Amino acid sequence: MVVAQVVRLASLDMLTGLLNRREWMSRAASALGAGAQSSVLLMLDLDHFKRINDAHGHGVGDEALRGFADRVRGQLRRMDIVGRGDGDCTFGRYGGEEFLLVLPYAGIDAATACVARLRDVVLAHPFPTSAGSLRLTFSAGIASHRADETVAGMLRRADEALYRAKSAGRDRIEVAPA
Repeated sequence: MVVAQVVRLASLDMLTGLLNRREWMSRAASALGAGAQSSVLLMLDLDHFKRINDAHGHGVGDEALRGFADRVRGQLRRMDIVGRGDGDCTFGRYGGEEFLLVLPYAGIDAATACVARLRDVVLAHPFPTSAGSLRLTFSAGIASHRADETVAGMLRRADEALYRAKSAGRDRIEVAPA
C-alpha cells in the first residue's frame, strides 16, 4: 500500500490532482505507441492568469487553477480518455496555468468540438474563490499526431498553435498545420 501511495503521489500535480508533467509525457508516449496514431494533443492556457495572482494573490490563483482543473476533468467523456479506463486519463498540468490533454482516436474536427465544449463549460459559470467569483477564459493549441512523430514534436506544434491563439487576442483556438 505504501509503494502504491508513493507512486501515486509522484505521478500527480500537488495542486490540481492532475497528472504531473513527467507522468503525462509517459502516458502520452504510451498512448501514441499503442496505436492511437490518430490522436490529437490539446494545450490549454488560462488567459491573463498573472492578473489574478497580482490582484488577489497566489492563494486565489491556486483556487482558480484547482477549479479549472476540476471543471475540465468533470467534462471529459469516456471517449476522451486513453484506453477509456479510470486510470488511463491523459489530462495533466504542464506547468503554471498550462494544461495538456491527449484525445485518442480523434481528428481535428472532434478535438475542436471538444475544446469548444470545454470553453462553453468554463464560461458558463464563474469560478468561486475566497476573493469572490472569477471568470476565466483560455486559449488552445491543437496538434494532430503525425506518423513517426514524438510526443515532444507534437507538443512543440501544439505550443506554437497556442502562441498564435494568444497573439491573435486570446480566448481562441488555433490548429497546428498537419
